[in-house]
Amino acid sequence: MQVEQAQSISYKDFHRIVNKRIKWHEFNLNCIISLKHRYLYVETPKVACSTIKLALMKLETEGLNYDAKVPHPTLFESPVVKPYHLSDELLHEVFFSDKFFRFSFVRNPYTRVLSAYLDKIDRKKNPVKQIRRALGHDAETDIDISFEQFLDAINLTKRRDQDKHWRPQSELLLDGYLEFDYLGRFENFEEDWRSVAERINPSMLEDMRDIRWHATNADDQLKEFYKPELNNKFMQNYASDFELYNYSRQLSG
Repeated sequence: MQVEQAQSISYKDFHRIVNKRIKWHEFNLNCIISLKHRYLYVETPKVACSTIKLALMKLETEGLNYDAKVPHPTLFESPVVKPYHLSDELLHEVFFSDKFFRFSFVRNPYTRVLSAYLDKIDRKKNPVKQIRRALGHDAETDIDISFEQFLDAINLTKRRDQDKHWRPQSELLLDGYLEFDYLGRFENFEEDWRSVAERINPSMLEDMRDIRWHATNADDQLKEFYKPELNNKFMQNYASDFELYNYSRQLSG
């Protein structure tokens, strides 16, 4: 479905479509809406989302003495507007009208997925449980998982059920249903964030810090992990991200 067609559907149908591609509660977590500054940001995990969300939460709570230090508050603790807060009519306006500035950021799929592996799997954080189950292990079993096994587990999992840290960006951003006014790039973050801030509120530039919550230096380790024999496994799940966001399939770094 083309974006133009999506704009004409009812919000009820849009809700149904979203829920088929992304679980509705996850989509609520991934969205930040500002009625004051008239924007929608859709999060792409492992694409500077902690830095972006902290800046947006600080702007939204300006003057409230809110200590915006936690980049990932729960759905019900978030100080910003979420889709479930709004009426169907207003949400349709947020998602489809020219009254709201819609933006997100994307990243080279190679470095994004490797960053997810290094942060969540190699460090054995909670999302590793999904990978263990997909590989036929007990979720609590403390075993090492290679990068190749990680790719195998992803390909065994339906996209809707994949953890958001490695789910394709085209799924998270609802390609074909949402049209963004601006898609920044992780690789050009400083300049692209400036463009976003100038559109929303330039004050966000004053306090922008280089926050590296889960830095993995994935760029420097690409050729160590991406062996030629893994290419077909990788492209099975991520080919669309290279095509849609115009990233080269040639490894860099």
